[in-house]
Amino acid sequence: LKPDLIHAHDARTLGLAAILKAVGASQPIVGHRRVIFPIKNNSFSKWKYQQAPACMIAVSWHIRHLLLNYGIAPGRIKVVYDSAELPEALSEAMRDQARERLGLDRNNLLLGCVGQFTEEKGHADLIKGFFRIQTRFPEARPLLIGEGPLREQYRQLITQFDLSRKVFLPGLILDLHDSFAAMDLFVFPSVSEGLGSVLLQAMAHRVPVFASRVGGIPEIVIEGKTGFLFSPGDPVALADCVLRALSDFDPIRRCKENAVQRIQSEFSITKMAEEIARIYSNVLGA
Repeated sequence: LKPDLIHAHDARTLGLAAILKAVGASQPIVGHRRVIFPIKNNSFSKWKYQQAPACMIAVSWHIRHLLLNYGIAPGRIKVVYDSAELPEALSEAMRDQARERLGLDRNNLLLGCVGQFTEEKGHADLIKGFFRIQTRFPEARPLLIGEGPLREQYRQLITQFDLSRKVFLPGLILDLHDSFAAMDLFVFPSVSEGLGSVLLQAMAHRVPVFASRVGGIPEIVIEGKTGFLFSPGDPVALADCVLRALSDFDPIRRCKENAVQRIQSEFSITKMAEEIARIYSNVLGA
């Protein structure tokens, strides 16, 4: 196997590619940075990010800013957003079937969330915020999809707020199409986020999105146009954002349609592929 180019999609594979370059590999390296975790400040990490790659792809302008602060030359960084595929339109029958599989009534208000159960994803804020939401909408039900080290801690928090009969923890679900079909709202409470690509999937499925105003998320969610934003780490702000929107469904309907149009224009698979192909061409032609 003799590739013309090596595209490293995370820190570990970028490290392996950098080692290959150090021992004589001639292929140019394209790195990809999606996460906001601090890059180690040692000599190998500096060389791995600052010198080894011909280009670093940042998944958002927020990530680009972090890479610039780390010392990577501006000309070596290109922003390419992740993408989402628009599914076929979801019918009421598909929605009802998806809810039936979850054991939900069609009249339940389902608030979905997808993410690993870790501190930065902010699930505790969603659980606390939901306690406030369900006082106004007792038929509301959160669906928290994911796994992680804080699962048991969240179970205890759910019990503490006496929400065990309302909060669904189905674990890891790889094919989310059925889950999005069942959702009325998608709530994403991260306290730090490089982009929040799962928001693109929710928008593509025409699920109204509510997300924390942090990291690269505002590059996806335009307040009041393609979704709704709240302050990170604030359960009251989260709840009030959802409750305000639910008081008038017209803005929610407009956001759903605008979000689909934004997916088509800014976050399509075709656009992402074309931009990456252009980077490959430029790197190989340098």
